Amino acid sequence: VYRSGQLSRLTESDYRQLAQLHIAAVCDFRRSDEKQSSPTRWPATPGAPEFVTLANPAPEKRSATDLLASGADAAEASRYLLDVYEKTVTTYAPSFKTTFRRILDSDDAVLYHCSAGKDRTGIFTALLLTFLGVPRATVVEDYLRSNAVVTDEQVEAMAKRTKGQPAAARIILSVDASYLQLAFATIDRQYGSLDAYRRSQLGLSDPDVARLKARLLE
Repeated sequence: VYRSGQLSRLTESDYRQLAQLHIAAVCDFRRSDEKQSSPTRWPATPGAPEFVTLANPAPEKRSATDLLASGADAAEASRYLLDVYEKTVTTYAPSFKTTFRRILDSDDAVLYHCSAGKDRTGIFTALLLTFLGVPRATVVEDYLRSNAVVTDEQVEAMAKRTKGQPAAARIILSVDASYLQLAFATIDRQYGSLDAYRRSQLGLSDPDVARLKARLLE
């Protein structure tokens, strides 16, 4: 199983390397507007993966770019992401369900991604690791590793592109443990427990979880 950000900037050399990973399916969590603005152009060669159709939500009324362009500060950017995480566990449950099923049913590797590879993809990864029995502290530690690749250059470029505040741009490009904690708390509040969410929203039975462990753990 592989996680990624958007694939729109892959080079011919990148595709040759990816071909060695035997990726059978790609699950793209991006909305239709994101796919149109940054399309994936995977060469139609023998062995190219299937692009799985996901029931992703409609475009947001207010994107992160819109938020930054409005002059939002760091606190507003953080509240924006908290709201995103609270909604994602419900709005993306159908997409997560399809992706889990694809992982279960595939004999080869599956790659899943969103735009930055940290929020929607981060929640899905946290769920996957949790179902595999990884302790919550380790799940959060893994989630926070996304911050290691945020550079000053990226922050400056986003702030310049949106005419937004650099401090807010850094928040949008980063992750925080409180976001993931809110996602899990929302699951508990709305569905009763993570196990209830797993069964009712993700369609994963106890035998399915056992199969996931058999497939992905050494």
